[in-house]
Amino acid sequence: SFILFSGMIACSLILVSCSSSLSMCWLGLELNTLGFIPFILKDNSKGPSESSVKYFLTQAFASSILLLGILSASDSLGSEAESMNLFVLLALFVKLGVAPFHGWVPSMAEPLHWWVLFMLLTVQKVNPLIIFLSQSWMPKFMFIGVCFSVLVGGIGGICEVRLRKILVFSSISHMGWVLATLFLSTSLIVLYFVSYSLLLAAVVAVICKLNLQHLVQMSSSNLSVGWGAAVFINLLSLGGLPPFFGFLPKWMVLEMLVLEGLYSLVIFMIFSSLLVLYYYLRMAFSSFILKKMNWTFEEVSYLGTWSTSLSLFSLGGLIVSFLF
Repeated sequence: SFILFSGMIACSLILVSCSSSLSMCWLGLELNTLGFIPFILKDNSKGPSESSVKYFLTQAFASSILLLGILSASDSLGSEAESMNLFVLLALFVKLGVAPFHGWVPSMAEPLHWWVLFMLLTVQKVNPLIIFLSQSWMPKFMFIGVCFSVLVGGIGGICEVRLRKILVFSSISHMGWVLATLFLSTSLIVLYFVSYSLLLAAVVAVICKLNLQHLVQMSSSNLSVGWGAAVFINLLSLGGLPPFFGFLPKWMVLEMLVLEGLYSLVIFMIFSSLLVLYYYLRMAFSSFILKKMNWTFEEVSYLGTWSTSLSLFSLGGLIVSFLF
């Protein structure tokens, strides 16, 4: 059955990618929502059921606003069409979980399985981003979304101790960076989002393998030195610490923003990124530095090999940084 629902999500991605009208994009978004809800309900318990209801109601609300904007824009001209365009923009912000419309994401994240959360933070954001790329938007409101997202993503995760919510607020911050690239380059958007998805997959793979839920568990669990190093490297890379690979996409975004003369936005994004890096450093030090490591060898599984490969991918930034 999950093959069927995965196919629905894949079909929605193809439909939105190939659509030239917002009406067909709306249909693709609805297909995507219906295909994702069964993944949330994978565990038959109260928590995922509540999360599925929150997700459905939020997506239905955003879809209603989007449909209103699409129908009204077809009969409007000038300033009226621009106001309807704002409705579409707000609907996509809600679907992306961009601040200040992010409240539904942390509230539903806690009961989710780790890989379902990964899908929520990556795969479910692809369709709205494709629509963003295919349309022209009002820069003023886009900048508001960027600033709110990077700031809320930085501040929101500082006081969190649950790993899922930390990754959620980090995702909100990264979405701010992705939105900032909409004015710059399509290839840069793809590079940034793919890099973030790979690094997040590496972190989720290790956390899922070790069954970690809480920040305290990272310092108290009996990690082997290999797993501890994998967590340490991938967290620092995901946080954007130079010269790890995760820093390179951010550096490219900042460089292009400087070329556009957006100096105040660059300073604001750097400051907010430091807040995100702070709680990733806290996680990394808890997992590798501030504990006694278990210096033993473990049987290498497929998951361990894959996570190690992504860790080497993160370390690749060390090599690339010397080329620049």
